[in-house]
Amino acid sequence: MNYDRNIKYFNDLNSFLRKMEGKALTQLALFVIVLFIILFIISPLAGILVISGIILWLVLKKKITDSEIDQACIDAIQNIKNEAINRLGVDEDQVKMAEPILIKGYDFFDDSSDILYKQGKDGIWRSSQYKAVLFFFSSEQVFCFSRTFSLIKRDEQYDSTDEYFYRDIVSVSTTQNKRRITINEKVDGKKTPVTSEVTSECFRLTTSGGTSVQATVTKKDTEAVNRSINAMRNLLKDKKQIMK
Repeated sequence: MNYDRNIKYFNDLNSFLRKMEGKALTQLALFVIVLFIILFIISPLAGILVISGIILWLVLKKKITDSEIDQACIDAIQNIKNEAINRLGVDEDQVKMAEPILIKGYDFFDDSSDILYKQGKDGIWRSSQYKAVLFFFSSEQVFCFSRTFSLIKRDEQYDSTDEYFYRDIVSVSTTQNKRRITINEKVDGKKTPVTSEVTSECFRLTTSGGTSVQATVTKKDTEAVNRSINAMRNLLKDKKQIMK
């Protein structure tokens, strides 16, 4: 994973340019053009060097796009099924009661001040922390593997495993999770705290002992995840009827 590139996505130092009004942006462009003309008059070489420097700066400061940061997350968990099987210590033949279910998305549950947030051009909020939860189903239990990792910090990854008997699971649900976050944006050239409310789809599995596992559902995965959750509910219902 390219952490340096990911940091540039969340720390967009030039985001204020996109938020500038048309008049202000036009004035800035005119100022730059006049500056180039003056430099060319004084010294053609200086003008060329300045233009080359600006072009090089723009290339180096090219930001990662929304789709690229999403793909970076997918690439990071492409082998998660095999890793989960190994960590859980189960054989694939043991967990063939139903297809594994993967819940994944940007994590908005952690209150750490080290996590960065950004609203993409597509209007979707993203955080610099990502979480994937994978469920496997045996004849008697649900096996769960969770992985939370940072998109901007190397070696910051947390894995956990859990096992739940069907009889102990009391709820499998999705809810709308709302959270207010504050980010620093450049307003009139100055960093200003701006608070926004982020709404995300949240999956939660709860047991009779009060423990739970939760994860944010990626927006484009919502329909597929809902189908998987309905299948999980049906399996739980069938298992509990057999246990009666």
